[in-house]
Amino acid sequence: EAGLIKKLEELGIGRPSTYVSIFTKLEDRNYIRIENKSLIPTSTGKILSKFLDGFFNRFVDFKFTADLEEQLDLITESKLDWKVTLNDFLKILNNTVTEVEKKSISEVIDRINESSPEILKDKNCPKCSNGELTIKFAYTGPFIGCTNFNKDKSGCNYSFPLGSDEKNKELFGEGVLIGIHEDTQKKIVLKSGKYGRYLELDTDEKPKRVSVPKNISNDEINLEKATMLLKLPRLVGVHPESKKDILASIGPYGPYIKHENKFISLKEDNVLEIGINRAVELINQKALATKETIVGIDPDSKKKIVLKKGIKGRPDYLSFNKKNYSLPSELKEKNVSLEQALEIINDKKSNKKKIKR
Repeated sequence: EAGLIKKLEELGIGRPSTYVSIFTKLEDRNYIRIENKSLIPTSTGKILSKFLDGFFNRFVDFKFTADLEEQLDLITESKLDWKVTLNDFLKILNNTVTEVEKKSISEVIDRINESSPEILKDKNCPKCSNGELTIKFAYTGPFIGCTNFNKDKSGCNYSFPLGSDEKNKELFGEGVLIGIHEDTQKKIVLKSGKYGRYLELDTDEKPKRVSVPKNISNDEINLEKATMLLKLPRLVGVHPESKKDILASIGPYGPYIKHENKFISLKEDNVLEIGINRAVELINQKALATKETIVGIDPDSKKKIVLKKGIKGRPDYLSFNKKNYSLPSELKEKNVSLEQALEIINDKKSNKKKIKR
């Protein structure tokens, strides 16, 4: 984040008060993921960037954004009429949207395909050899598919999620046979799809599927481990204080433990091996991390002012009347008094009134 903030400052984009919201939106909308303090663009983020470059290039131009930031600064100083600036911006935006709306979906996809040689390395479909590979879209995100696929599910069903590892290509389609399930005598197959790798057990009705955690490699998946994963969720134990069950399982966002309808992600721990002591420790850590401190009661509205923990290493902040307030640098990681909290809230209110005038 620090490296990106430095670059934004050099380009004149954003302000200290908006940097946190920029990163939050990028992550919340799944345009980036954070690994070891590095910001890594997701496949959705990459495709969105190509779309904007192709059809809204003026709005993602650094100079255009920096110039707009300067105008916003002048508006806050009452040196520029906000209505004029907003009308000018909306006129350009509306004209651009009108032009883009005339484009067909196939035109948009063709433009994205043309600008994505690093994604579409192979032109021909490796499964049917007749169709061509193209970028497609689903509610789970963009993926690579074959042009030979039909909506009635006939034709070629080859698909490959963007961002997937090349070594997982063998898992698409029919997948790799792991073995025969001891109880059902049905095949267990390792496959990969839009959500990532998963195990599939043939049944007489709907096949049973379970996601494979990222920390388990393909080579580690034998018949024993596959059978254990297919048995999830499993009972870890009973919480010593609440006397409620702690369960371990795998969901759309990866492995987790569940206690009293609260979910705790397992980032390093093995979902098949985590014990009761470690599970209780993680539950306590989660409770501490999300702990809220009541600073006091606002004398006018009689509503609570709460000091909340910042998520994912971000600074703590105040919450009052369904609004959040950043803490000044001198108060970060310190106890905040009611007087200080009221001063921060009132300062922000008075600044907003000045801008409106």
